[in-house]
Amino acid sequence: MNKKMVLFDLDGTLTRSRQVIDPYPARLLVSLLAKRMVGIVSGCAFNRIEEQLLRQLPHDANMANLHLFTSTASSYYIHRHNRWECVYSKSFTDTEKQYIISVLLDVCADYIAAHPVGNLIDDRGGQIALALLGVDAPLDVKVKFDPDNKKRYLLKEKLDKILPYEVIVGGTTTISVTRCGINKAHCLDILATGGIAIGDILFIGDALYEGGNDYPIKLAGVKCLSVTSPEDTIGILERLCSTI
Repeated sequence: MNKKMVLFDLDGTLTRSRQVIDPYPARLLVSLLAKRMVGIVSGCAFNRIEEQLLRQLPHDANMANLHLFTSTASSYYIHRHNRWECVYSKSFTDTEKQYIISVLLDVCADYIAAHPVGNLIDDRGGQIALALLGVDAPLDVKVKFDPDNKKRYLLKEKLDKILPYEVIVGGTTTISVTRCGINKAHCLDILATGGIAIGDILFIGDALYEGGNDYPIKLAGVKCLSVTSPEDTIGILERLCSTI
C-alpha cells in the first residue's frame, strides 16, 4: 500500500494497555521508519509514549521520520537537534483542570473502584483522563471491567450534558476530556500544514468502531485498517515492511 505516512494508535494496537512494545514489532517499526514517515496518535501523554515505545527503539532508528501526536492530538512532538520538541500544544489552564477533575470525580463516583490501583486522575496537559480502576490496575482486571464500553458510554452521556468540552471513551477503563474539536482527527489538520493530505495516510487502530476514540480518523476519510490486538498489528507491519 503506497502511502507517504502510516499512523498507529498505541495501546491495544502497537502495545498492550500501558505495556512496553515487544522486541519484534519494535524491530519492524524501525524498518518502517527507515523508509516511511510514521506517526503515533495516542491518548497517552509524551512520558507514557517515551516509556512504552521510544526507550525500546535503538538510538540509530530514523527518529526524524517519527511524529508523535500525544494526549489525543492535543500536543505534537517532532525529533530534531537530537531531542524531542513539542511544537504544538492545546493544554488546559489550571482552573480548567480543577473544574474538569471535580466534575469527573462527581459524575463517575459510582463506577470508581473502592480501592484503585495507582492514581485515578492522569493530567496529560491537553487531556484529563479518569482511570476508573486506577492507572496501575492489572491488565487482566481492566479488560474485564467494561469490555463493551457500555458503562463508560453511559457516563459520557452524563458528562456531555455538563462539560463544555469533548468527552472521549478510550482504552479499557478510561474516560478523557479534551477541548472541543480536539480528538485524534486533529492530527490530520496538523499534518496538512506540512503538506501531508488525507489521501497520503494509512491509519491502524483498535477502536475504529463508531464511538471509539480512533473513529474520528476514519470519519475524516483516512484509509484505515482495524486490529484487535498487537498481534494483528505485527501482520500489518510485516506486510508494510515487505513492500518498501
